[in-house]
Amino acid sequence: MSKALTPRNVFQAPLKPISYAQATSSLPVMNQHQNQPNQLKTIILKSNSDSTTPTIMDVKVKKIINETKTKAKIVNIKTTKSSVIINSAENDNKVIECLVNKINEHHFNSNSFKAYIPKKKDPTIVIKGVSIDNNVTTVVNQIKENNSEFENVDDINNKIKFLFKMKKKNPKFMDLVLRVSPDIYQIINQRMRNKIYIDFQYCDTEHRIFVKQCQNCYEYGHKKSECKNSSACRNCGDHWHAEHHCINPNIKNCVNCKKHPSFKMIPITHRTLITVHCT
Repeated sequence: MSKALTPRNVFQAPLKPISYAQATSSLPVMNQHQNQPNQLKTIILKSNSDSTTPTIMDVKVKKIINETKTKAKIVNIKTTKSSVIINSAENDNKVIECLVNKINEHHFNSNSFKAYIPKKKDPTIVIKGVSIDNNVTTVVNQIKENNSEFENVDDINNKIKFLFKMKKKNPKFMDLVLRVSPDIYQIINQRMRNKIYIDFQYCDTEHRIFVKQCQNCYEYGHKKSECKNSSACRNCGDHWHAEHHCINPNIKNCVNCKKHPSFKMIPITHRTLITVHCT
């Protein structure tokens, strides 16, 4: 048998396992914007009369969209207690505006409801642990004068607005709530790392979203002036009237949680005001 046909035992050294960093570095780099979902556009429908319920608006707007053949890339249509919300993935603002006009002008509508594009609100921030001795009416000037990051910001007085103050457990301190423009928020968040100087203090800040809550029925999403529900007691959660008295004033009950099936067999021991339990 010739040497060329003689089988040989070839020794092969075991491969050294690669690290996780090496494995991930060998993967193709994806474009930052690739496969990212588009930001949804929102259209809100509000009734012009009590007879036009959200359910009726939902039926009518679907007929309008089908009849007008508007290609607005609608993701979903949701019905709430007081409105209808249309979410669209369309990037072209002109298409969205065209859809709003078609909804408002269509004969199925007959001025029974109005469609509109909600305006985006500027972010709200909270300055935490401010001394109760601080003159809050000058807080915008305090921020401008004590933080060099705002030196080159034009028209800062119209970009920072003091809204209200909140009590803390320690009566010597309070939290201040401000509405700021997006560029101011970016400076505080990225350049200042959510820290800010005011008169004689260096305070933490945080971004917070405040939920609108009715002071009549204590449900969320509308104000007292818009409320069509019956009054509720903020302490016990029961129906409130002029002669109402809580059965036990020491027991706190949240009207929102009392109505939810998840809490049917569980005692509610927090009040109707917004807490970690019901948000």
